[in-house]
Amino acid sequence: MEEISVIIRNRLMEIGFIKKYEFYLIEEDLIDGFCFIFFSKTKNKKIRIKFYPYYADNSVFEGFSISIKKYPFQLASDTLIVEDYLIYKKIEMNNEKFILLNYKGSFIERLNLFVGYFENTFNTYLIDIIEGQKWETIPVNWGHYK
Repeated sequence: MEEISVIIRNRLMEIGFIKKYEFYLIEEDLIDGFCFIFFSKTKNKKIRIKFYPYYADNSVFEGFSISIKKYPFQLASDTLIVEDYLIYKKIEMNNEKFILLNYKGSFIERLNLFVGYFENTFNTYLIDIIEGQKWETIPVNWGHYK
């Protein structure tokens, strides 16, 4: 599993906006998946990229969840979950794009396809948030907990 973590980490560090805005990896959590947290001091933002590996015995999910956090983090509204944001803004978004098993090819090919989608999505819809020109607070979908 550690090999997968290294492959993902190295690929994420190649993303253009990660380099451009001088995000650097500050921590990795390897408890129930892999969590890569990138921090940009100049933009006062953290990007949390959580990878959930596929476990043949109990999981059909192999994919990512991504959030952006203001720094310093103070309120729940200081976190923006990318998937929820795209849905809320009615941006053509397919949750299936965050699941690697929906791409064809080897693990590295599927990872590269996802990273391409992820980078394009950020550059098109989220760059103003990264640059600090705006921040979006979206309502929480409480589902059946209302």
